[in-house]
Amino acid sequence: MEYPKITLGMVNSRNNHYPQEAIESMRRTLYPLWEEKININILQNLNKELTIGKAFNRLAQDAKGEWIMYIGDDDKIARTMLFNYAVYLLTNAESNPDKEVVCVTGNIILFDDKKEKRQHLQSSPTGMWNVEYLKNNPFDETLERYVDTEMFARTLNENKKTILYAATDYGYYYRQHANNVSGNKFTSKTKILKEIIQRNEEQQILGGIVG
Repeated sequence: MEYPKITLGMVNSRNNHYPQEAIESMRRTLYPLWEEKININILQNLNKELTIGKAFNRLAQDAKGEWIMYIGDDDKIARTMLFNYAVYLLTNAESNPDKEVVCVTGNIILFDDKKEKRQHLQSSPTGMWNVEYLKNNPFDETLERYVDTEMFARTLNENKKTILYAATDYGYYYRQHANNVSGNKFTSKTKILKEIIQRNEEQQILGGIVG
């Protein structure tokens, strides 16, 4: 089983301790042949000269991996998340070799700075994307928010590609605070995730496992 090479991409737009915590969580991840298969790329955007879509696209263009996993500069990831996403991807490829998967995403755990709230939530992070797909189908660089949601919808509905939903993985830790661009996520799962789940169920690949 050949595990894919993955770039961990982060856009740093903050002058506080959040980005360093995010980077430390990336460095602690567990993955076969980590030094050969994983690289971390931090794009500095402290002056916010780049839109998030433009920053995401630049990270994809510079990616050394076959896949790129986007990490928010105020978020964290679990040590096993990359491994889990890769296993879902590889298992699906064995069972559904004709399905062109261009993204793997899962669920999130919400947490706040005061450690007073913690919630497992069916709401997908930006996820891990096939680099070649992103080079041919870049993120919308004009949007100020919901950049990944637009990409999910375009990928499913216009480009008719498969987004694999790692249903059992809650390895992405999303920091909820007052300055979140996407608002407060201590709510129910999003509309676009419901569509991703439905497509996976139709294709019998929910969670990367058939049956």
